[in-house]
Amino acid sequence: MIAIIGVLATIVLSSLSSARNQAMDAKTKQQFTTIRIQAELFNLDNGSYHGPQVDGFYDNDINNCARGSSINSRVGSIFENGTVINRIMDETYTRIGGRIFCAFGDIQNDSWAVALQLLDTPEGYTGMCVDSSGRIDYVDFPFSGSSGNYPIGGGSNPAACPFL
Repeated sequence: MIAIIGVLATIVLSSLSSARNQAMDAKTKQQFTTIRIQAELFNLDNGSYHGPQVDGFYDNDINNCARGSSINSRVGSIFENGTVINRIMDETYTRIGGRIFCAFGDIQNDSWAVALQLLDTPEGYTGMCVDSSGRIDYVDFPFSGSSGNYPIGGGSNPAACPFL
């Protein structure tokens, strides 16, 4: 009898964990819509996504994408401390963890992208990405490993999600 209760408890807890991960991912997807809208509002107000940062920017570390006021290359951009996008990236990372990618292009490549690893992705995908094309979709690239991994571009290149 105790063994049966133990097996049932394991099944229930496993189902709850999966449901919790799916709920957190659903919130992230909704927040990506907010990021997309806020980026367009920033562009309307400032005439670009990069603001005064004409050299562009890219990183794959939450401390550089959304935290730390010493990152001068984000000042005045869509990722500046205090912007809605900045707060969403920080809150989403705090909730889910993993690696976050953020990027915006230089003055010739005015574009942006944000990618985040999800907890419960469809098979063949590792995370979700949103970019200045307006598309929000799943992506498949490593969210761990080398800190030199920048699959969404930025800097002197256009920032864009590598959608399949």
